[in-house]
Amino acid sequence: MKQRWWLLAAGVVGIGLAILLFPKPDTGGDIPDPTPGRVDFNAAPEDAEPGERSDGAKGLKRAERSPVKIPASGGPRIGPVANLDPATIERVRRGPSPMALENVRMRSQPEAVFAGRVAGPLSLMRRQLLLSDSDAAKDLGNEMAGLVSALREQRRDPRVHDFDILLQQAQDFGERIRGDAAFMQDEQVAQSIARLDEVIAEYTEVSSSPNPQ
Repeated sequence: MKQRWWLLAAGVVGIGLAILLFPKPDTGGDIPDPTPGRVDFNAAPEDAEPGERSDGAKGLKRAERSPVKIPASGGPRIGPVANLDPATIERVRRGPSPMALENVRMRSQPEAVFAGRVAGPLSLMRRQLLLSDSDAAKDLGNEMAGLVSALREQRRDPRVHDFDILLQQAQDFGERIRGDAAFMQDEQVAQSIARLDEVIAEYTEVSSSPNPQ
């Protein structure tokens, strides 16, 4: 029993000596205040004079800022512009380029607009024919490739092809597909034929009006 007490006493003494003899690790000093004397999260922000920030830095007063210049000719107002190179400023001053305006005008022509509308159902029909197990359907789908490509070119520039010829070719393909019951069994092909008829009827109405849009 006495031996156990001696062991316990020796253990307590060893722990005490370890605490006293081992040096305390140096973890550094206290974290300093980044802006001594000015950081107080519980205080209200300090009032600043006009043109002066609360941290003491000086800014431009309203009267010292660059004014907006109004040309005597009544043109656009000219003021300080940041992060714009001279080429960009000149391009903005000139407005849209004539070439860009011409491209917009050409793509707005009925022959260009309806070329894109006709190409839609034809492309879908061609895809369905190429997915078919029938060799005849695949051959017809390959024949339509040239017309679909021409219609897409016409959508970008209506001066490339004669749209009436392209439209007639589209109608011919539609009649060939409509005349084969095996082709018309595909629901998407049948819907595309109906959509093609609608687009052609719309173009006929628009082109026959006095002022086609």
